[in-house]
Amino acid sequence: MRGTTVADRYQLAEAIGSGGMGEVWRADDLRTGRDVALKLIALDGDSVREAAFRREAGVAARLSHPHVVAVHDHGTADLDGRRILFLAMDLVDGQPLSSLITGPLPIADALVWAAQISQALHAAHQARVVHRDIKPPNVLIDGRGAAMLCDFGIARLSDTFTRHTLTVTGAAIGTPA
Repeated sequence: MRGTTVADRYQLAEAIGSGGMGEVWRADDLRTGRDVALKLIALDGDSVREAAFRREAGVAARLSHPHVVAVHDHGTADLDGRRILFLAMDLVDGQPLSSLITGPLPIADALVWAAQISQALHAAHQARVVHRDIKPPNVLIDGRGAAMLCDFGIARLSDTFTRHTLTVTGAAIGTPA
C-alpha cells in the first residue's frame, strides 16, 4: 500500500502501527505538505466499528491541548477496492510509554508525564469527554520528552452517560488488565 493516495490527499509512506481498530501509517498530506499519522479502518459492513470510529473522530476533534494528539481530518475513502474510514492526526515523533517501561521509571520523568496526562485529561473533561482507556500504549512520549494522550477510540461524551449506561452489569470498558 506504500505510495497509495487516500482521499486524493494523503500519500501512504510507512506503516507505523496497528491495533484493534486498524492500521496507522505515516502519510504525506499533499495539500499542506506536512507529515501526518493516518489511521485506516476497513468498513467491511461493520456498523459498530464505523460508529466507534466516527465517535473517535468527533470526540478527538473537540479537543485542543498541547498534550493531546490533534486530529486534522477524517472521512471515508476507497482503498484497493474496499471502503475505509480514515483519521488524519499529528504525527508524533516519539514512542509509546509502554515501550519505555522496562522497569521503574525515573521519578522525575514519571511525575512530569503524570502531570501532563492529568492536564490532558482535565482538558478532555472540560470538553465533556471521558477517555475510558488510559494505558501506557495510549500515551506517546515525543522527541522533546513530553507526554501526548492519544487513541480516543472508546471515549464517550460525558453527556451521553446516564446512571444506566455508566456501569452496566456485565459490560467491560477499556482494556482488560
